[in-house]
Amino acid sequence: MGSRAELCALLSGLSLLLLVSGQGSKGGSLKESQGVCSKQTLVVPLRYNESYSQPVYKPYLTLCPGRRICSTYRTTYRVAWREVRREVRQTHAVCCQGWKKRHPGALACEEAVCAKPCLNGGACVRPDRCECAPAGVGSTATRG
Repeated sequence: MGSRAELCALLSGLSLLLLVSGQGSKGGSLKESQGVCSKQTLVVPLRYNESYSQPVYKPYLTLCPGRRICSTYRTTYRVAWREVRREVRQTHAVCCQGWKKRHPGALACEEAVCAKPCLNGGACVRPDRCECAPAGVGSTATRG
């Protein structure tokens, strides 16, 4: 445990997630961008190793006043490791029909989906709605 790959696998593993609710930390709805039907807050159990400085008290002998030998301690530090367990809250966007995320971890559904490809270099601007390339400014065509 502790490698970056294991950590990523743990964070992306939806089978380990506990679904909390579709509300944000401020109590309001998180549905704020086009294409997002809902957002859910997920609690992910997280385990990782972290390093810390651990004090080590080493006894040593020294010469005390009166020419006698005294025993005392010297503090040194060493790197130690401990396992940390905690829960991390993550927000997961659920896209409306006709919209998709640009990448799997995105919080917004900004990419429209057209069932048929747009022709003549046009771009899909809304679900099943193409917009012509700059040469044909202002016109739109419905795909269906």
